[in-house]
Amino acid sequence: MDHLKQAWVNDYLDLYNFAGSIGDTVWQHSLLEKLNHADSILLEVRVSQVLAALQESYARINQQMLELFQDMKQPKSVDHGRQLQEQWLALKVQRVNVGKKLAQYK
Repeated sequence: MDHLKQAWVNDYLDLYNFAGSIGDTVWQHSLLEKLNHADSILLEVRVSQVLAALQESYARINQQMLELFQDMKQPKSVDHGRQLQEQWLALKVQRVNVGKKLAQYK
């Protein structure tokens, strides 16, 4: 069992025991249902974490592209302009790749 799943199961078992100690059988039953579906619940958590990271990456790349685009309006030299264009194109490729990964999850 991986670390995240083990910690999650341990937390829910603690809650289950606490619910039993206060006599809340309805809560115990609810916790038991969640424990029985731990794999699917944890998969949902992992997917949401991956999606959040991809969305953050996409936003960061967009921001970098906007900054480069502003710099491209007034390059310091011809070589600097080419460097900015190359960086912008590399970011564009990264953004396409991140966009494809995001599309896989939607």
